[in-house]
Amino acid sequence: MSLPVDLEAVARQYRGFAVATRGQSACFEEWSSGVAGDEEVLAWIAALPRGKQQPNLVFAAARWNGVAAPGPYAGLRAALLSDGGAVRATILERRTQTNEVGRLATLVPALARVAAEAGPLALLEVGTSAGLCLFPDRYDYAWPPLGTLAGSGGPVLTAPAEGPLPVPAGPLPVAWRGGIDVAPVDVRDEQAVAWLETCVWPEQDERRARLRTAVRSPARTRRRSRRVTSSTSSTSGSPKPAGTAPWWSSTAPWPCTSTGPDAPGSSGACAASSRPAAAAGSATRAATSCRR
Repeated sequence: MSLPVDLEAVARQYRGFAVATRGQSACFEEWSSGVAGDEEVLAWIAALPRGKQQPNLVFAAARWNGVAAPGPYAGLRAALLSDGGAVRATILERRTQTNEVGRLATLVPALARVAAEAGPLALLEVGTSAGLCLFPDRYDYAWPPLGTLAGSGGPVLTAPAEGPLPVPAGPLPVAWRGGIDVAPVDVRDEQAVAWLETCVWPEQDERRARLRTAVRSPARTRRRSRRVTSSTSSTSGSPKPAGTAPWWSSTAPWPCTSTGPDAPGSSGACAASSRPAAAAGSATRAATSCRR
């Protein structure tokens, strides 16, 4: 069918998301394909501000307001077209946020190598969400079949590994850590944590369980994240770590590519501090997807 330009732009975004979710979320693949071919629903979404039209956010808002997922596209369609304002309000009020600690398993070997050469690390995460990834020293790790790192008392994070992986010999030394986010998540806020869980794709039960464990783990140590706006987005005003600890800085809370659901427009395109990320990428294969 031939669509008006504004609806075609939305349809294109949802067709792309259907491809991105293929093999990872049958529910979201079906929903995305359904939206892309449904002119009424496209018009409903097109009436939202452009930055609020992304599939992750629309689907999470629908689920937050009771749409079953996994579930048929008909349920999503009915909820949007009969919305009395609750779903739209959720979309306008919230943003997609995740805090996937599993990605630390791909970073810790590289961070440990940096620490072995230069001493304890200072960690600064821009886009820190709930700050769970600021505590790489408070998780245990498994890199099958090459080795493990235990003794933290925290959850075990796993990433199948191959190649010359430098398995850390001991806990990662951290001298300082800090997080910056436009909307920091307080793990003591049950509603905020529930929204984080809602942003996890429906079939990703393991990832959801990992999030819940991380929230309950020793990583809940009291921490403070700085809320920033467009006028305070520079890290120049953030507290400086004492001494000469080497910095690990990231412009987003995880290393990933700029394709799929984390592409520009879904607030997840990233990749910053090249030295550790490059080392980790060559040494390990992530056990968890970067996608939301």
